[in-house]
Amino acid sequence: MPRSDYIRRAKPRVEVLRGWDPNEPTVFMQTARASETILSGQLVHLAWDATDSVYEWVLGGLANKVPYIAIQDDQDEDVLECGKMTGLSCAGQFEIETAYFDDESYAVDTPLGWDAGTSGNVCIATSGEDIIGWVTRNNGRKSLNKVNSNVPSGSEVISFQTAWQAVAALPS
Repeated sequence: MPRSDYIRRAKPRVEVLRGWDPNEPTVFMQTARASETILSGQLVHLAWDATDSVYEWVLGGLANKVPYIAIQDDQDEDVLECGKMTGLSCAGQFEIETAYFDDESYAVDTPLGWDAGTSGNVCIATSGEDIIGWVTRNNGRKSLNKVNSNVPSGSEVISFQTAWQAVAALPS
């Protein structure tokens, strides 16, 4: 049943600016259950749960494993109903706009990785790390003041093109 009001969010949901048509899903994406609280726009990876013999989403990245961007929140009604949420592969060709990033200065063409913790944030990639994509569109961050009425004033997002590149070579 539709709600008469909206849910207040700390950060806006992910926006896929290019490369994804949810009505024609022919792109790199996966569905799995969430192992923890995951919000739309956070970076996640798939991990094997040996107890239940299924893959599940885990926050953050893991070296040499394809990272994904969560499309839904783990508590969205459709996710709770089916038990799975969708992630877009950073190996695909998407342009993503997310509010989950470390507070750094971002310029166009800056390579992105993920933070060392499990926050699900993207950050500037350093030498020797996997790259998940490159900053696009904005020379810095974009303010969403008064654009989304359900998001606090001053929320910011970063836009990037996915282009996952693992650092380590594949075994021979």
